[in-house]
Amino acid sequence: MHNLLPLPSSLAAGVLLAALAAPLLVAQVPTAPITPPEDYEELTNPFSSTTNFNIETVRGLLLRSNGLYAINTHASTVVHHGDLTPAYEQEWPTVQNPIAITEWSGRILVVGGSTWSLVEHDLATGRILRHVDLPAEPADIVIDHSNDDAYIACQGANCVVRIDLVTFQETSRYPVASQRPRFLVFDDTATPAAVYVTPALSGNNTTASDVQALPSGTGVGGVDQRSIVVDLDATSTAGTDLPDEDLFRIQVTQAVNSPAVAVLHSAGTLMTAHGINPIDGNYWLLSTESLNAAHNSEDKHRGVFAFAQLAIANNVGVGTRPKPSTLIDLDAPIGGGQKTVGSSMSFPYALAFHSSGHAAIAASTSDLITFVTQTGTRYADVPIVQPAGMPTPIGRAIPRDLEWDQQRNLLYVYCWGWNKVLLFDGNNPANAPFWFELGPDPLAVEVQEGRSIFYDAKRAQDNNTSGTPFHGAVTCSTCHPGGGMDLLGWGLSDSFADVKDLMVTQSLLSIGDTFPYHWRGERNLDHFNGAFKGLLGHQSVLTASELEKFEAFVFSLQAPANPIQHIDRKLDGLPARGGQQAFLHTPNVLFGQTCADCHQMPSGTNGNRVAEIVLGIASTATFDVSHLRQLTHKNQDRFTLTVPGSLSTQRARGGFGIAHEGLSLDVKDFLSPSRFNITATEQDELTEFIRQFDQGIAPAAHRAYLIDVNNKVAQAAVINSVLLYQANPARGWVDVVAIGSESVSGAVRDIRWVYDPATQMFQSHDGSVPARNWSNFQSAITGSARYLFLGLPPGGGVRFAHDPDNDGLTDLQESTAGSDPRNRDTDGDGADDGYEVQVGSNPLLVDTQTDAVPPSSSAFTTDHTAATFAKFRVKFSEPVKWEMHAVDATNTVVSVTRGGAFVREATIHMHELNPSTVDAFGFAGKKHFYTPRLVLTDLAGNPSSQDMTAHNFQAADQLVSTTPSATVKLLIDTLTPTVISRSVPPGQLDVQANVSVRTKGEVTAVNGPFPGTSRVVIAHVLHRSPGNATWTVMNAPQLGGASAIAGFQLNDGTNTYNYAALPGGFVASTVTDGAGDGTFQFSLSGLSVGDEVRLSVVAILKPSSGTNIFQRVSLEEWDLPQTQNGATATVPTAQDLRGFSIVY
Repeated sequence: MHNLLPLPSSLAAGVLLAALAAPLLVAQVPTAPITPPEDYEELTNPFSSTTNFNIETVRGLLLRSNGLYAINTHASTVVHHGDLTPAYEQEWPTVQNPIAITEWSGRILVVGGSTWSLVEHDLATGRILRHVDLPAEPADIVIDHSNDDAYIACQGANCVVRIDLVTFQETSRYPVASQRPRFLVFDDTATPAAVYVTPALSGNNTTASDVQALPSGTGVGGVDQRSIVVDLDATSTAGTDLPDEDLFRIQVTQAVNSPAVAVLHSAGTLMTAHGINPIDGNYWLLSTESLNAAHNSEDKHRGVFAFAQLAIANNVGVGTRPKPSTLIDLDAPIGGGQKTVGSSMSFPYALAFHSSGHAAIAASTSDLITFVTQTGTRYADVPIVQPAGMPTPIGRAIPRDLEWDQQRNLLYVYCWGWNKVLLFDGNNPANAPFWFELGPDPLAVEVQEGRSIFYDAKRAQDNNTSGTPFHGAVTCSTCHPGGGMDLLGWGLSDSFADVKDLMVTQSLLSIGDTFPYHWRGERNLDHFNGAFKGLLGHQSVLTASELEKFEAFVFSLQAPANPIQHIDRKLDGLPARGGQQAFLHTPNVLFGQTCADCHQMPSGTNGNRVAEIVLGIASTATFDVSHLRQLTHKNQDRFTLTVPGSLSTQRARGGFGIAHEGLSLDVKDFLSPSRFNITATEQDELTEFIRQFDQGIAPAAHRAYLIDVNNKVAQAAVINSVLLYQANPARGWVDVVAIGSESVSGAVRDIRWVYDPATQMFQSHDGSVPARNWSNFQSAITGSARYLFLGLPPGGGVRFAHDPDNDGLTDLQESTAGSDPRNRDTDGDGADDGYEVQVGSNPLLVDTQTDAVPPSSSAFTTDHTAATFAKFRVKFSEPVKWEMHAVDATNTVVSVTRGGAFVREATIHMHELNPSTVDAFGFAGKKHFYTPRLVLTDLAGNPSSQDMTAHNFQAADQLVSTTPSATVKLLIDTLTPTVISRSVPPGQLDVQANVSVRTKGEVTAVNGPFPGTSRVVIAHVLHRSPGNATWTVMNAPQLGGASAIAGFQLNDGTNTYNYAALPGGFVASTVTDGAGDGTFQFSLSGLSVGDEVRLSVVAILKPSSGTNIFQRVSLEEWDLPQTQNGATATVPTAQDLRGFSIVY
């Protein structure tokens, strides 16, 4: 948010966009109730058999004398391998998406990644003996065996907790002054012993510059005012450093609940595994070092915006948080030389020391193990490839844990992507490894394939012959670790073809109902395909099939619940409740708008794009209405420093706060009464409400309760009031399962149960144990009976308890069919076992299914609708790939969204809708009505299509203006080169083009958009040679013709000044006529064959008096985000109306 003008002259973009995007409500403002309700105004939920929290395993392996124990993070199990065979001997259900495993006193301890708990398993039977709740998003665990304590890093709460393993209770909570602490190390050689922790997002001493001030006598547009990333390490100004702390220490003797102490800084940006070298005691830390300050445009960042790093410190804890003594670029090949695709260690994640002081390092997105000496010198690389005899895996291996068997010199490699463990001979690591099975991955196959693309630094097409610096170092996860955000700001303009302001990385979690995408709202997900080549540096973009799978993965990603939200999913305290009322009902911005008019619940956005304060560059003047989820993860302490070129100022501790450029410190800072028409009390209340904003999933979906004969009465009451209450069909916030054991006919049986809220009965996975109601279940808790009740996201209960491989058959049904209950496709013919049984085929025989029955849907439900998107839930009669067509009142398909994976149920999003309109001054606009059309294809290729007319809806409103004197938002309606001459003289290009301009949105129910009359379209003519990603702005003498101008001026009503926010020259269209039409005519000389020329729109301006003088206020009029940017699968008819390109 650039605070250049006082309210209400413009609007804010960022966390709370005060928007021109919803109906006028001044006359209808209801009176806030005296006692604010505790219920959220509106909620939404996921709906899938496999809600994907994308939990990245941290500690997946446990070696014991009786074999290997490992967690299956995807299927929520623990497996035991007692011998050298691929199949496991034991499998136990555990907490949802386990993230770490270890041992204490002959018991197995498992940390839940999605169930925020620690559980203790019996070593022999696997039964859960004890359970303790943990703070949000727990990760790694280490054991202090001398004191019988466990230490667990909790990413969502930014702390490390201590659990007394004797009493199984939390005894201390140590705050970590950084973001998302994850990997732990316990040092029992120190005095006193200590726990070390690294934050996953530690920052890198970069921040945003302050907005450049306007020189005296110069108005907006007279200078480029955009923020840029400042590398404070590169400045010599005293007092400019941010903390940038990468390693923290907790001594076992320090005070209860006291903060962890920073002992090292400047070791990396995205921190992963770390440890102490057993020979010299030096401290090693792996990281990805982000280079967000190196460049300010996408073409310069291409493929080289991060590198893998090993930091070695011989001075941890000496003095005041020193820097590492050695930094090693892990992308550099053995012996040095040019970095290559084969040598890059993209996103190093796991580290294991050998007793010799040498170490193995696993690169999670390169599928590469490298071996280094005691000093960190790289001497051997082992690519991870499919071992002989192992079934063909899906996509990348994605290694996430390493363990040495020191006695036999064997290296175990946990492969999260393949769901396998590989075993390498340490004496001959190049030899093919042995492999161990971890069990099924219940995610749809296409989602797994999309996950592989997300984490793949080395696509098959990549090589080092292109002349680019690309070397396989970066992936989507480099900026979106785990699908989330790196909390860094980036300059990602496409040189001068698309000029942007500084942008802080946004999370990809739960983005389905937060359309449109990017801060400016100029993209749907299809548009990001260009980034695979343009930003990541790959040789090509994704194929249509790959893009579909990539989108299936991204849209599967689910944000966890708000870590500070009440377990009852209600607003906690009067300030938050009062804040919701102010959010819903208090007019605080232009035209009497409330927060909720734009930040529509439940996601916090209505999907509109709105005006932003102008920085002199029209392409930065419109932003989308930002959603309000995951802001808790951006909460950081405030830090005072000196930014070069400014006085002492404050920044978020990591360098970037909220809003698009990260200059707002936190929610309260953004919600300033100087920015919005609110009181200080309303500021506090709104802040608390937004802190508790619902994330689209119930906190109870992360909780578990252990019940036995000793605590039955108390725990039964909690299970009933939390889990069963929230599972009630009136809410449907969670599914409920129970895993445990009881005596049946005199023998102890392990049983998995799922709760059916419609019948209020629990169904067992074992057909010999009958269904029971809650009262009977409580009665069964006698003697040694013990059950862990878990809340799960809606739709996941049956899969978790009865169908672990997610093939549509329960374990009992698999037993009847003779199919493998841990393999969704027993015969390997490409059809899931459940589908084969359903259509009368044999799941044990490779065959072609005979299925002539078209698929159908049921339980179709409208979740919520907004201005540009809608969300639905649906079940299918069989596995299908779905498409959702948005059909308007003329029976025209406006947009198409795709599922990309064969599923039996889905949360479906409809994107790229045209908003309804209402005039800012009270005139009725045009209403857009849509019919959801569900198009299905089953595994046999049978199609079906159904118009869900019972779910027709009107898109929400956006504001437009019919007042001629007011600033309007304008779009390019057509932009077409009509004459292109390349022949005379050689090297010259002559171009004529037509352009038409219209107003944004329909202002009446009958008429279409008004033509944009009396306007001039200003554009750059850009040039780049073959193989060059950077565009150059052309000027005289190469640029000529009737439209060519060296520059232009702006008049703000008082002063006339030169436009200098972007470099000249330009081309200017003729003044648009009464139909909004104008023309360009220009020529370009000095071209060579293969050169690319692009006309790129810069602004749509209203002439003032004088030649090439325009009204300054019209610099805000062009709406780039809603100007079409070319055809995609979502909108196949769209054109590129932001410019056009010609190859000479």
